[in-house]
Formats: sequence, structure tokens, C-alpha cells
Amino acid sequence: MTRARRASSPSRAAEGRSARGFHCADAGYPESAAALSAGATPVGPVAGVILAAGLSSRMGQPKQLLALGGRPLVRIAAETALAGGLSPVVVVTGHRRSEVEEALAGLPVHPVHNPNHASGMASSLRTGILAVQALFTPSGVAGATESPGATGCAEAARESRVAGAMILLADQPLIPVSVVHALLEAFTAASSSTASPPAGPSASPDAARAAASDAGPAADPDAALDADLDTDAAAGPAPSPIVRARFAGVPGHPVLFPSDLFHELLEVTGDQGAREVLARHRVRIRYVDVADARFALDADTPEAWLLIQRTYEASE
Repeated sequence: MTRARRASSPSRAAEGRSARGFHCADAGYPESAAALSAGATPVGPVAGVILAAGLSSRMGQPKQLLALGGRPLVRIAAETALAGGLSPVVVVTGHRRSEVEEALAGLPVHPVHNPNHASGMASSLRTGILAVQALFTPSGVAGATESPGATGCAEAARESRVAGAMILLADQPLIPVSVVHALLEAFTAASSSTASPPAGPSASPDAARAAASDAGPAADPDAALDADLDTDAAAGPAPSPIVRARFAGVPGHPVLFPSDLFHELLEVTGDQGAREVLARHRVRIRYVDVADARFALDADTPEAWLLIQRTYEASE
């Protein structure tokens, strides 16, 4: 079996095109990672973490292996991450591991297996963040799995040279490269600035407004959280933001977390992913608004998968 090879640079075959039928004009961003703002000071590499380990119980078959336009969904997600400028790209596998790795053959990504994938999304998120950390430590190796007895992970996260990690889901094949670009540029621009961020969690930089909806965004569901969850409101240098996509007013994935929050991501449990981390740091969230809600469709059920297929075919 041919495994996905290890490398840290984006695939040239993937770069310069969207990983599905829509095109860059849909969200207002060019398709090349070189189009990121030349005026923004680089803050360090941003990794991609693709969650592709789930059992797909509601779908009834491994959704990460479903094919759209002749390509498995997990491959589409990997190509989107690479073309968007994320490096390195880690793909967390679990259910049907060998077939998922085969679907990634030839791509410069780092498959990492989560043996605890049945316990929920949190274990895959932890596995992905641990793999990113391993790639940025002298003794780290790609492919290391999560170990309940591992020590020093939180401290290693705090000392990481990686600027952040963008979390993507393998079952959202309509996410365009342009959205990944927009999140990455928003993060770079905000992180390289010495000025405090604009007031309010929904502020987004001018660079991302090309993707914004003219209609006002819907109420943020996190806004009702109790004020005592705000842990970043103290005076001092503004930390790098969390940057999250919001589709027609609804927050979703991808989500880009700065590396100073890796230690918290390593503590999440259950099937809620990073929801608690987002709640604790909601004042740090900057949203990149995208008008077209179709981009956020996920293949959770047969009905949703049919809608994705119809949307894709209509764009061809």
C-alpha cells in the first residue's frame, strides 16, 4: 500500500485550485497561498489538523471515504488545506485507517492514528495537536499517537514555534481554499499587529471582508455565555486571536487556534471538540463572514450527502 509521504510544503498539484467545484470568486479570494497580504508580518507557520477518524454512525458508511468529483472527501480536505498555505498538515485517522491513508497517497501530509477515536471528537483533536507539537520539537516524529501517560505536552505546547493550528473537518468538501486563505490572513494580520484588536468578538480585518455577507450576521450562540468565562479581558498586550469561519451568520469550521491555547486543547474531553475552549476565550474570537451557507454543509447523514452532491454538480 502506498502511504501519504511526509513533507512540509504544499502540494503543487493542489496549489492554485479549489479542492471542489466552486472557485475563488465565490468568496472573493485568489487561489494561491502567495496571494496572502504582503504587508502582514509572518508570525510563524500555521499547521492544519484534519479530523478524519470518526465512525460515521449517522451516515452508515465512512464519510471520509465518500467520493465527490472522483476524490475521497478526506483527500479533498487535505488538498484544500495544502492549497490554502497550511503547513504542516496533519490528518487524524481512526476508523478504516488504512483506506483513509491510501486515499491520501502522494500528498505531503502527516497521517497520525487515533486508537481512541470511538471516544469522541476530543480525542482526535488531542491527537492532532500532539502530532503538530511533535513536528516542532527536535525529537518529535510524525505518526505518534496520543498516549494517556504522556507528560510535558502542555508545556511543550506553550514553547512551540508554530504560530497556530487550523482545525478542519474531513466531511465538509465544499469549503473553498479561499476561506482557508481568509482565516490565515486574518490571523496573520491580527497577530503581527501591536495594536489592540477592535472591540467585540465579531470584528474582522478588512482583508476578510471580501468574503462577508451584506446581511447582518445572526446572533452568536456563544454571546449568551456568562461573563465570568471571559479570561482574556485583562489589560496587557493583545494575544493572537482565535479566527473562526461564520457562514451566513452561523459559526462553524474551519477554526484557527493560536499556539498559546494548545495546552487547553490537549485537555478537552468527550464529543464536544473545542467548544469549551471557544467559550472561555470568546472575547478573542474574530469571525470571517462568508455569505454562502452551502460551503459549511457536512456529510453527517445520507440526506446531507445528497444535498452536497447536488450542490457540487450544480456548480460544475
